[in-house]
Amino acid sequence: MNRRDLIGSIGLASTGLLAFNLDSAISAESKSEDVKDKVTFVSFSECADACSECAKLCNSAFNHCTILIQTGQKGYAMIMRTCIDCAEVNRVCAALCSRESRLAKVLTEACARFCDRAAGECAKFPKDKLLADCAEQCRKCAASCRGLHDEMLIA
Repeated sequence: MNRRDLIGSIGLASTGLLAFNLDSAISAESKSEDVKDKVTFVSFSECADACSECAKLCNSAFNHCTILIQTGQKGYAMIMRTCIDCAEVNRVCAALCSRESRLAKVLTEACARFCDRAAGECAKFPKDKLLADCAEQCRKCAASCRGLHDEMLIA
């Protein structure tokens, strides 16, 4: 890992920590779906895989929305911003989970919240296949992040 990646990861982790204070904006969406009551326990490897796949789809959604905006279609700017942020958090979360970091709990909780937000934004366009797929994977990733055993994690 080079210095730029390390600094970026540290900055992203700091952003993730700050995300916990966004309860008024994000937790309302989480609570409305009652996803916390439906937790299925997963391994670090399963969570890393879900985060990696989610990052890929969020990056694709970002690119897709960029093209749509360039062709004059409006209403995709918020999805674009949300998806690129979600992809970055997922990338770092996948890395922490793949090496079974003792600090993964902090980022898995933030990742689940970012995924909830991205899923909500993408779901606003259900007829768009790519955005619908992204919303579905974001929901799966959020569930996976919430599903890591608490005994495996510290904060």
